[in-house]
Amino acid sequence: MKPIIYTLFLSLMLTICISCDKETENVSTVNIPSELVIRTGVNQMSNMLKSGPVSDFPEDSKLGLFITKGNLGDDYSSSASRNILSTLTAGIWKQSPAVNLYAHNATIFAYYPYYSSNINGTEIPVQSGLTDYMYGTHTPGQAAINKDNRTVNLTMNHALALVQFNIYKANYPWQGRLDLVRINNAPDKAVVYYSGKMNIQTGEISDLLGTDRNIQVNSSPLLIIPNDKFTDEKDYVKLLLIPTSQTSSRGEVIITFEIDGKEFSWEVPAGTQWKQGTKYTYDVLLNGNELRIGEVKIADWIDGAGGNAFLE
Repeated sequence: MKPIIYTLFLSLMLTICISCDKETENVSTVNIPSELVIRTGVNQMSNMLKSGPVSDFPEDSKLGLFITKGNLGDDYSSSASRNILSTLTAGIWKQSPAVNLYAHNATIFAYYPYYSSNINGTEIPVQSGLTDYMYGTHTPGQAAINKDNRTVNLTMNHALALVQFNIYKANYPWQGRLDLVRINNAPDKAVVYYSGKMNIQTGEISDLLGTDRNIQVNSSPLLIIPNDKFTDEKDYVKLLLIPTSQTSSRGEVIITFEIDGKEFSWEVPAGTQWKQGTKYTYDVLLNGNELRIGEVKIADWIDGAGGNAFLE
């Protein structure tokens, strides 16, 4: 009987050990993190970085990432989940510090361009001018992101409004050297703002300031005004503005063109509004000594196919 009892005891102990090994293996597998992979897509306009609308991120572009459980302020793992630097290097988004995903789901919010200071995702500084600020999160239809599905598709949205000018001349006897385009409020008006703070979860811009600041692009020269309209939007003169409310009367906002040392001003009509993520194209004709603004074309920025990028 003793050999039988001994055999049964060994079998029981072996079964217990195997079960323990399996439980240890399962626990270990569950707790093993995996790194996040990002694919980005942005609205397509031109390839200029920090000097106009952005379509495809060039090498060394930098995003700021907030890794959350669903909303800004609800960190995925710790406060180290905030404002993580992600840099495009050799076609791969590399982040510092590294982000690990676990069993629970993550929601990623991103913004561009990156600020190195310790900032809040609800208060990203933005300014009207030449920089294309963007914010984004998961593309609609994106599956839950966790250690078992570490690839997230991000859609980056333009936070500002694009106002662009296709300027040409007729019956104008001088060179047509354009040195400056300026947008500003009329005295005591507050339609156009110079700076604000953006919430990258909603895209809302608040804490608006700088109604007395000019928003302008200037160079020597910007261009020599041609006799015919440009056919390619990359040649248009562009300014990016914090979205505005609708003007109630003509002349609340003034657009000025400096040509051959002389300023030509145009009073923006009543009912004008420059909305977030929308481009507004103005045909500008310099006819003799008179500057005329023609038809205003309004169109949403077009979603373009972004290249694949991986964060590892």
